Amino acid sequence: MAIGFKDLMSRDRTQRFGSDGIAVRCGSQPTQNRAEGLAEIVGGEPYVALFTGRKLQDNLSKFRQCISQADALACSACEITDSGEIDSWHAAPLDQVLHRLNTPWLPDVLENGQIEAHLQPVWSCAEDRICGFEALARSTHKRKPLNGGDLVGAAQAHDELMRFERQAAEAAILKCLPTLNTDERLFVNLLPMSLAAPSQLASSLLDPLMASGMDLSRVVFEVVESEALPPFDIIKESLMVLRRTGAKLAIDDVGAGYSAFSSIIDLQPDIIKLDRSVLLLEERQGPLGLMASLTNIAHSVGIQVVSEGIETAEHLKIARDSGADMLQGWLIGKASPDPQRVPESAFLQI
Repeated sequence: MAIGFKDLMSRDRTQRFGSDGIAVRCGSQPTQNRAEGLAEIVGGEPYVALFTGRKLQDNLSKFRQCISQADALACSACEITDSGEIDSWHAAPLDQVLHRLNTPWLPDVLENGQIEAHLQPVWSCAEDRICGFEALARSTHKRKPLNGGDLVGAAQAHDELMRFERQAAEAAILKCLPTLNTDERLFVNLLPMSLAAPSQLASSLLDPLMASGMDLSRVVFEVVESEALPPFDIIKESLMVLRRTGAKLAIDDVGAGYSAFSSIIDLQPDIIKLDRSVLLLEERQGPLGLMASLTNIAHSVGIQVVSEGIETAEHLKIARDSGADMLQGWLIGKASPDPQRVPESAFLQI
């Protein structure tokens, strides 16, 4: 049996390592050897490398660049405490710890409530007008803009995904919803893990929003399908919780994720958002009828369809010909701090 960090400490509890740092448990001795010259090597199994000093972060990054993805997955890492002991109880995958070191700004962003929402317009094909906006999380750190991907990745590395999601959703609904017209929807992102605990979804997010007086019937919570979804019976329970508030559910990135299309239809969301990869496939291969088929199936059970990734006139034509109800993409409008409504005449001339 491989010896872990806790075994190392129980084997020699008196050992101290002199300064703060990161201890990496390597999956094999050849991987440990890659750390020579960058870290202090602790001989024998477990194969541990101790990264300390002012160049800790640089040396850890160099070590990561020297090993393969498979070897990195076999490595775990944890902090060396102020007293010089290995904090084995908080070990995490190497890449997660490295990402955490590279995003030291996240705790301040969350603590100071610095997450805001930018709004990207969604176009209604039937009404030829902007019918809603998707709220996209944004922030800044030392004047450097941070997009949604930056924030989600950092939150994941710091084990703060749920806290981030709550703050992002509150920023979107409390600050943005009042700026929209009463006939416009606000699309707000939820993490798939939020649907895994219906009672927590209600108590930590929905109930406080309802108590604030927000009209959630104008909110569409969208969950990305490109990540593994919880069991469908749990999702259905969460969907009931959402619908009791009047809110709607959309499944995002359909066509790029884990679930079969039939399973998504079985959930009976109010809206599905087709991933842009579906659109690009139609563009590259010529008319396949794929988008039209998916749209027709959705329509047959009362589900509306948003075509994402509309960036060119050709994309616009493909999406409209497929029967999509709504369109979203840079051609419709980019995300901005305030709702930007494309003049109807300008859009129709595209």
